[in-house]
Amino acid sequence: MGTPDFAVPALNSLVNLGHHIVAVYTQPPRPSGRGQQLQLSAIHQFAEQQDLPVYYPENFKNTNDQQTFFDHKADLVVVAAYGLILPKILLQSIPLGFINIHASLLPRWRGASPIQSAILGGDKETGITMMRIVSKLDAGDIISQQAIPILPSDTAQTLHDRLSQLGANMVPKVIRSFISRSVVFQPQDESKVTYAPKITKQDGSLNWQKPAYQLEREIRAYHPWPGSFLHYGGENIRVMQAEIGPSSLEAAGTILGDGSTIVCGDGKSLRLLKLQRPGRKIQEINDFLRGFPLSAGHVLSHAAL
Repeated sequence: MGTPDFAVPALNSLVNLGHHIVAVYTQPPRPSGRGQQLQLSAIHQFAEQQDLPVYYPENFKNTNDQQTFFDHKADLVVVAAYGLILPKILLQSIPLGFINIHASLLPRWRGASPIQSAILGGDKETGITMMRIVSKLDAGDIISQQAIPILPSDTAQTLHDRLSQLGANMVPKVIRSFISRSVVFQPQDESKVTYAPKITKQDGSLNWQKPAYQLEREIRAYHPWPGSFLHYGGENIRVMQAEIGPSSLEAAGTILGDGSTIVCGDGKSLRLLKLQRPGRKIQEINDFLRGFPLSAGHVLSHAAL
């Protein structure tokens, strides 16, 4: 059970193990792109390429959808970024249970945005937790964990890609532990729980009252979505890359010098490195400023997204 490209390596790992995959579940096709054509999920596309049966109920409130699920008579269910709440009647129907591939070191960052939250929180490492699914959000017993470092250059995209592959690499050993009945369940420490909230489009508006280090993290955490934007000249300009710059006594949001440096709320600044105007290509800062200069002394306001 999975939906986005994060889940594809895990399904591929299961295919390569040679187990009998009785069904693949994913979210229904959604409108996408300028033409709003219905787009199959990444898992749906991959499953069809592998000639696997695909199911995509809107939810499991319909008893017919529940019965179809029961009729597969699966022994074990692997879940990766499925995106639907599984009712208790389903969770109780599988002999070996449901295991989830979660992109954090639980109990840190339960919830919708563990990858982004790890970057925003300044964590030095994150990882994959293989856990048993229970009714409470991301609260099930831990089966296996592996950690990886978060690099200073990591964006949500680069970290996503490494974690996706790490989860896939962990699948075979976890499956074998179920088959051999050697699996060990470790309860989570509830005193160490943190939550990763759902990210919205509005999170992409850079607030210059925040410290420079926080804005630098946001630019990396919100790539590729929702992106990070500054508002200038009637346009929402996307900041693709930036670094922490020198201190300044100017007000937060003030553009300094040649237009590449902006004062932040902690008195430090953010030096812009790569920008993108709407409908244009990404440009290095010097090339960008030649065609669209940012005036020194101008104080930036929030981008309205």
